[in-house]
Amino acid sequence: MKYVDSNKHNMMKNSIVIMLAALLLSGCANSNFDFTDSSELSIQENPYEIINSKTNIKYPLREDLLSPNYTGGYKLNFINQSNYNHQYAAYDLIKASINQLPFKNKRVEFVFADKFMVLRLDKDNHEWAPNYSLNIKSDCVVELPGEWNSNRKLQNEDFWRNLIISPSKKRVLCVDRVMLKGNYYAIVYIIQSDKKSYPFPALYHWDATQPELLPNTWITLEGFADMTRKIIVANR
Repeated sequence: MKYVDSNKHNMMKNSIVIMLAALLLSGCANSNFDFTDSSELSIQENPYEIINSKTNIKYPLREDLLSPNYTGGYKLNFINQSNYNHQYAAYDLIKASINQLPFKNKRVEFVFADKFMVLRLDKDNHEWAPNYSLNIKSDCVVELPGEWNSNRKLQNEDFWRNLIISPSKKRVLCVDRVMLKGNYYAIVYIIQSDKKSYPFPALYHWDATQPELLPNTWITLEGFADMTRKIIVANR
């Protein structure tokens, strides 16, 4: 039976405790991916958002969640097909993060700095049981892997969230699967903690993979959930 809590804060905390304690990782990752044609994408201000002119999908961005940028200069804040292979500090981090995702066919829309990326999917990948389900009303349900109904379909105002936790990399990927205007997308948030081997200072100065630092991680994930809700609402 699904564990349902009327208090979304307790729900989120309990969910993250489960994930971190189990060190839950994704299944087999696929290293093949390509990018959406960069000519389809544009950045607009007031409001600050990225727009795909072909699909008419809008991605409103929260600047407070996506700055500062440590990728080697603000010219590379917006990473897409045209500049992905250019040399910048977070290139290895972004490539490794994309490769960790278990989707078979990965088409990257864009990457924003070293923190956020969007991929278009060919299906909802419902066989990958989410760790918990959320919606634009702020409801949250922990999904128990053994009881996940693999025939369940993703609905317009819901999103499925998975955490991919890599203690050796001090990295957590927060993967929100959504349906926007009839197509499936993965919104991926990167929580990269400080690590000596990375050539740039990380935004997160605590080890996000450690259960004892759960409150910091939880606050960050709540902010990401708000941003995903904003994207869903913008495309209704």
